[in-house]
Amino acid sequence: MSPVFSRSSIGGKKNSEIKARVSDETKFALQRKCHELGITESEYLDKLVNISLFGIDEVIEGERQKAQGIVGLWNKVTTMGSR
Repeated sequence: MSPVFSRSSIGGKKNSEIKARVSDETKFALQRKCHELGITESEYLDKLVNISLFGIDEVIEGERQKAQGIVGLWNKVTTMGSR
């Protein structure tokens, strides 16, 4: 029987780097896209790689788990503070 983890297997501490050579046009298009989305190039590429490797459903599930953890913590803080 394998242990059940509360977090998705995707993510964790980001201490590895991926490099790629691209054309100037590709680099500028990536910068524009990230600016439009309000995220860094690193965040964009991390999501893109994770979706490619693990699938969109797994990535969305990981984001859902993170959001639930944040909301759960927020509810506990605001509930305790209102007593």
